[in-house]
Amino acid sequence: GTGALVVEDTVPGGPGEDKGLEVGDVLVKIGGEFVTNFVTLEETLDDNVSTTLEVVVERGGEEVNLRIAPGNLHDVTPSRLLEACGGVVHALSYQQARNFQLPVGSVYVAEPGYVLGLAGVSKHAIITSLNNVPTPDLDAFARAYASLREGSRVRLQYFVHAERHRTKTGLLHFNSRWYPPAAFYDRSWRTGRWERTLLSIPGGTNDEPEAKKRRKAGDSREGDEEGDDEGDAPADVPVVEAGSTSGSNGTRAEGVARAVEPSLCIVQVDIATVALADGVYSRSFEGSGAVIHHDPNTGLGLVVVDRNTVPIASCDILVSFAAFPCEIGGKVEYLHPTHNFAVVSYDAGALPRRAKESIRPIAFAPNDDSLEATHSALPVCRGDEVVLVGLSAQLRPMARVSAVTDATSSAAIPSADIPRFRAVNEEVITLDMDFGYNFGGVLTDFEARMVALWASYAKPVNGEVRDMVRGLPVAPVVDARDEVLRWRREGKRGTGSVRLLDAEFDVLQLAKASDHGVPNEWVERLMRADPVRRQALTVASVVADTGASQSLKGGDVVLAAGGEPVVSFRGVERAVSMCATEQPLLLSVLRKGEVVDVTCELSEESCAGTGRLLHWAGAQLQPTHRPVAELGFRPTDPSTGAHLDVFISRWYHGSPAQRYGLYALNWVASVNGIPTPTLDSFIDATRSLDDGAFVRLKLISLNARPKVLTVKLDLHYWPTWELRRTTDGTNEWERVLL
Repeated sequence: GTGALVVEDTVPGGPGEDKGLEVGDVLVKIGGEFVTNFVTLEETLDDNVSTTLEVVVERGGEEVNLRIAPGNLHDVTPSRLLEACGGVVHALSYQQARNFQLPVGSVYVAEPGYVLGLAGVSKHAIITSLNNVPTPDLDAFARAYASLREGSRVRLQYFVHAERHRTKTGLLHFNSRWYPPAAFYDRSWRTGRWERTLLSIPGGTNDEPEAKKRRKAGDSREGDEEGDDEGDAPADVPVVEAGSTSGSNGTRAEGVARAVEPSLCIVQVDIATVALADGVYSRSFEGSGAVIHHDPNTGLGLVVVDRNTVPIASCDILVSFAAFPCEIGGKVEYLHPTHNFAVVSYDAGALPRRAKESIRPIAFAPNDDSLEATHSALPVCRGDEVVLVGLSAQLRPMARVSAVTDATSSAAIPSADIPRFRAVNEEVITLDMDFGYNFGGVLTDFEARMVALWASYAKPVNGEVRDMVRGLPVAPVVDARDEVLRWRREGKRGTGSVRLLDAEFDVLQLAKASDHGVPNEWVERLMRADPVRRQALTVASVVADTGASQSLKGGDVVLAAGGEPVVSFRGVERAVSMCATEQPLLLSVLRKGEVVDVTCELSEESCAGTGRLLHWAGAQLQPTHRPVAELGFRPTDPSTGAHLDVFISRWYHGSPAQRYGLYALNWVASVNGIPTPTLDSFIDATRSLDDGAFVRLKLISLNARPKVLTVKLDLHYWPTWELRRTTDGTNEWERVLL
C-alpha cells in the first residue's frame, strides 16, 4: 500500500466516538488484520455488525487499543416518519447526522408543512422542545404533539444546523382542520410501502365546553370578567375630537389618527397548501383593515380589508386591534366578485372586556354615491385634502395629510397568466403623497370619517406581482356592510350575492368619441351627465356563459343604461341595482356606427367565494371561478351541451397528476368516456375505481385545445377527498374523505 486510513470525522453518540475513537487517529488493525484500504474496511464492518472488534490505532505516535462494535446502518436509517398538517418529521438519519455533527435520532424536520411553517420552522431544523416538553427523539415529539388541543398556542424551540448554537423560539398555533389527522408512516421491508397508523392521543380529546368555544373564536384567554360599565371608554383610551381644521398638517393628522386608531386593525391571512383555491399566488398575506361594525351584545364584529389581503374564502384569519392589545380569529363573510374588498367577521363577544369597550366602528363620510342615488356624486374631488391613516407592523398609527390628484381614475388591473381575482370596473383615488411603501389604511376627512379604503392591489407586471395602493371609495363598502347585517338577521349567512352586468369596460375619452362614431348629440348628453369625467365606456370583454356574452360585443360604446346616460362604472352598477328583479337591463350602445338598443340579462354572482375543493390523484379540482370565465371562454360538453365546471387549479409534486401530466388550467371533460360537467358527476365517475387502475381523461385547455391522457391511480398515498364549506350557517370548513 501507499498510505493508511485516518479518522476524518465521527458522529456524536456513534459507536466509534463512544468507544474512544478520535479525529486524527491512524487506523492500523481491525480484528487482528491490517486495514489500509476502504474495500477491506467495509467488508470487515459488514461481516461483523454488532460484533465487538479489536481496533488498533496510532495516536500521536502511540498505539491505542479499542473495542468497538460496528452499528447497523438500518438502525440509523429512518423507517418511520410522522406526517402532521402537511409537514413531515422523522428521526435524524446517519447521513444527516454526519453532515450536521449531531446525534442520530434527533427530531428532524424534512418538510415543515402548514403548522410548523407558520411557527417559523424551516426545512432541516431540529426541534428540541414542544409545549415546554423536551423532544430528544421522534416518540417524545409525537407524545407532545398528540397532547395539543385544537386552537391552542404553545412554545416551540428548535435550531438550524447553520446556527446550531442559537436556539430559536416559535409560537405554534395548532390548527389541523385543513389536513388529515396526524399519523405515523412505517416502511414495510417486505412490500416497500409505507403503512399509515393514526397518532393516538393520550387521555382523549374532551375539552371543557366554554374553553372550546373560546378556542374556536381564536381567544386563548383562560377567563374574563364582565365589566360593569356600559359603553364607557377606559380611562387610558383617549377620546379625541377630530373636527378642528386649524393648525399645521402634522397637528391635524395626529388628531385624526388618534380618533381613528380605535377602528384600525391588522389582518393576517394564512392559507394551507391544500386550500390554495382560485389561482391565489401566495400562502400568507397581511394588510390593514378597518372595523365597520362592532356589537359585543350580539357578538358580531365586521372588518373591511382589501382582497390582496383576503383573496379567497378557504383561509385562516387573525385580526389584531390597535385599540387594545389582543387578537382573535376571523371568518370570511363577503368577497366582492369585482371590487377589491372583503368583509371579515369576528366574535366581538369573545374579546376581553377592555377590548370590547375600546374598539369602535369607523364613521363613514356622508355621500350621495349609494346605489339608490339617481346622480353621480363623488365623496372627494380633485384637489381635496384628506388624511391617510394606517398602522405600522407594531400596531402604531401613522398619518399624514395628502391631496387628491385624481378621484376618478381607473384601476386598470390586467389579467394574470394564472387567472385569479382582479378588480374590474373600479374607479380609484390617487394621492400626491402616501406612506412611501405599499401598505394599506383608510382615507378620512378632517372629521375622522372614512371616505375611502386605502387598498392594496395585486398588479401583474412581466410575470411578477407588483403591489400598488389606491383609494377605493367607501360607497360599495357601505352597501356590503348593510347586506351582511341583513343576511345575518335573516339567518342566510354565506348565501349572499350581487347582481352584475358581466362585462368589463374600458374608458374612452369624449375628445376621441367622435372618431369612434359617437354622434355629437350623445357627446353633449354624456358631457352634461358628468362634466368631471368627460368619458364614455366601451366594452373590453364579456364573461363567458352570461347574458352579457349574448347581448354585448367587444368595442361597443355604452351610451345609456336603464334609460339614463352612463359614463362611470358606478353609474352602471346603479342602473343594475335599479333594474327590477329577473328583468333584463336596457342598454343603448354604439355598434358599427349605429346607436342600437339591446337588452342584457343580469347575473347573480355569489359573494361567498369558492366553497368546494376536490383532491384527486394529486390534482386539485374546483368549480370554474369567475376570473377564468372573465377570459371569455368556457367549454361545453358536445353530447349534452352542459358547460364544464370541473377545473384543475393546482397539482402537487410527486403525485400521479405530476407523473402523467394532469396539470392546472384545464377542464376535465370526461372520465373513461363518461361526461363530467360537475364535481358531483366527476366523483360518481371515479368513485368505483380501484387502486392502481388506469383512468382515461379528456381535458380542455384555456385556449380550447383538447387533450386525452391516462393516469394510474395511487389511492394509498393520494386518496380522494374533499374540502368544503359547511352549510349549517357556521361558515366553517370540513375535510371529507371520499
